[in-house]
Amino acid sequence: MIARPKNRYVLVEATAPLDVGDKVVSNKIISLLCAEIGAIGYVRGHPKVVCRAGERAFIVRVNRGYEGGIALAFSFIKDLDGSPVGFFTLRTSGSLKKLVELSRKAGL
Repeated sequence: MIARPKNRYVLVEATAPLDVGDKVVSNKIISLLCAEIGAIGYVRGHPKVVCRAGERAFIVRVNRGYEGGIALAFSFIKDLDGSPVGFFTLRTSGSLKKLVELSRKAGL
């Protein structure tokens, strides 16, 4: 029997509006994360931008146990394509549905 991977979802807010629905922007965010946590951390954590939760907020899916490292790596990213931007981890959840609901209640 093959067990499905257990994921965690991290709600991240940026200081500047980002269009994470665009594949180019989401790939740049992931590549910056890879540069911060290293190749091995990237493979183990396997982060992926899942959906947009607001104008400046988005949700990242990571493997369980690596959400702390991903949150720490986001704090070190200070610019995206030469424009200054900061990322703040707001919340972590085990289900995407619950995190989207909480972000809507918060007004993000």
